[in-house]
Amino acid sequence: NEALYYKITLDAKVQELPPEQRSDITLRVILNRDVFEVGDEATITVTPTQDVHVYIFSITQDGTVTVLFPSRLSRDTFVKAHTPRTFPSQREMRRGITLTFQLPDTISRAIEKIKVIATTRPDDLLAAIRGSGIQEGVLNRGSGIQEGIFEEYPWQGSVLITHLYRELGLLKAKEWAEETIDYEVRK
Repeated sequence: NEALYYKITLDAKVQELPPEQRSDITLRVILNRDVFEVGDEATITVTPTQDVHVYIFSITQDGTVTVLFPSRLSRDTFVKAHTPRTFPSQREMRRGITLTFQLPDTISRAIEKIKVIATTRPDDLLAAIRGSGIQEGVLNRGSGIQEGIFEEYPWQGSVLITHLYRELGLLKAKEWAEETIDYEVRK
């Protein structure tokens, strides 16, 4: 019985933000349920305390990250302070956008996450990521045609999140906020 040892070197700059530099933005994020069955549809409602630009991500149990909002069919990220923004909205649902839960055949239950990031700046947080080359694994459906509504980053979710935080790091702490909620999917 042979043991393996690894030496890992981590270079990180970690610093607690003083209270005066923390964001004044608060996000209230509500998922229509905490537990879903395969095939159930979800809605996510985000209510910010300031005018912001909102980005919504789904993070599966295996680490795949899907950009739910914005998408090619719904690009306006602006949400006014104290105004709930539901995704998908009634208008988006009429256009065929739904959030329907699925699980791989190999598992019967999963704990997944919705991550919402809001910034006070209109910059496209995803622009740098789209140009970074990490999107090579975009989901294809059936005939090899790119699905195209949602951007999916299978097996590279941590890379996407790292890029996102790198972009957020260029902003002042008061210019952005995030909220993460967990939910369960069952067969």
